[in-house]
Amino acid sequence: MARGAGSMITSKPMKRLACSVLAAGWFAASVAFAGEVGAERYPSDEALRHYLAGRWLEEIGDLSGAGAEYSRAASLDPSAVDVLLHAGEVAIRSGDASRSLELARQALARRPGDPHGNWLEGASLFSLSRAAEAVAPLREAVAGDTANTEYLRTLAHVAESAGNLALMDSCYDRIVRIDSDDAESWFQLATTRARLGKFADADSALTIAMEDNPVRPGALFMRGWLRERLGHPDEAIGFYTAKLGFEVVEDTPLGDGKRWVLLKPAGSSEARLLLAKAKTEGEITSVGRQAGGRVFLFLHTDDFERDFAKMTRLGVRFREEPRHESYGTVAVFEDLYGNAWDLLMPAQGA
Repeated sequence: MARGAGSMITSKPMKRLACSVLAAGWFAASVAFAGEVGAERYPSDEALRHYLAGRWLEEIGDLSGAGAEYSRAASLDPSAVDVLLHAGEVAIRSGDASRSLELARQALARRPGDPHGNWLEGASLFSLSRAAEAVAPLREAVAGDTANTEYLRTLAHVAESAGNLALMDSCYDRIVRIDSDDAESWFQLATTRARLGKFADADSALTIAMEDNPVRPGALFMRGWLRERLGHPDEAIGFYTAKLGFEVVEDTPLGDGKRWVLLKPAGSSEARLLLAKAKTEGEITSVGRQAGGRVFLFLHTDDFERDFAKMTRLGVRFREEPRHESYGTVAVFEDLYGNAWDLLMPAQGA
């Protein structure tokens, strides 16, 4: 029966013929490509046929078949280390990490110290849940090709699984030095440094990451978490002015992101509070504990009930109910960072 131009091929022989035609067309293109690469790369027609068959099978998504063809090509050509490594990559993509590891080690036996081979060995070991063994070959890969961010990224993942935060930090730091536009690595560097307690460095890395993607999942939460620990001038100014009634005396930019910020209680002619951002590890760990857990500063008032009610309404956290002592009426409250203050109305004559 005659078929129109739009008819589908339904018989099995015709389907096989169509596939053969397509394969032949791709095969011819691949032969041309191989000729451009250089015939000396393939010592035999049979090795070339297996390699091209692997290319075609990989193209259509048959990774298992492609890996088998690449392996046959490599077995016929002892110099084809790159083909072995590619076969290993195909194997790991198809979920066969054991085969990938075998091929990586075959490649390294032919070309010892090859960075790609070391990386594939480490990645295969990691996929086999052998993270501790994966570190050494991945370190060799990174040392052999210092500009390859994929090797560094894989080593960072392995380091994370092993809880080696210092190694993670080193990997992501090197990645962003190589590619300063890699926003995801800036974010990972920020999370790593936050876990290490390097809050100021983490905040700096997060700022760069958010320049590229300000709404990245987790970024806003981390920003808030870091700022609770570090303190930023605008947030601190907002707390002291809006909730404690302070006034800004001076706010002078000093360059390099630094500011000189002086505040004073409303109506005060002498008392001043200097806001400074924690920088060093010692400073950061002291945030919220600057008086060793004791009361840090005293805020005097001439109307305790008024100010206690206002501050409570604005969300200031008091640690206790007001107390009436011989020296006056007092209640301990916390500032934005957890430091303890006394709200104190001195007793008459005190």
